[in-house]
Amino acid sequence: MAMKTLLKLILSFAVLGLLGFCGFGFLATFEPNPPATQWTFRIAYGARLVLCLLALRMVWLRRKLPPAL
Repeated sequence: MAMKTLLKLILSFAVLGLLGFCGFGFLATFEPNPPATQWTFRIAYGARLVLCLLALRMVWLRRKLPPAL
């Protein structure tokens, strides 16, 4: 049981690092650049942010499976 928690923590820290990188990248898209470039990077960083949040949710929230028949 403790090993599962340790692996969850290690994975969470890795995903949090990627989440921080994507957050700073998204904020950097508000600097003056051509509009096409801004929107391309905003969409890319925004999608990665959402994927990181979903990954954290999947790691920490346990699924409740229906009982087997």
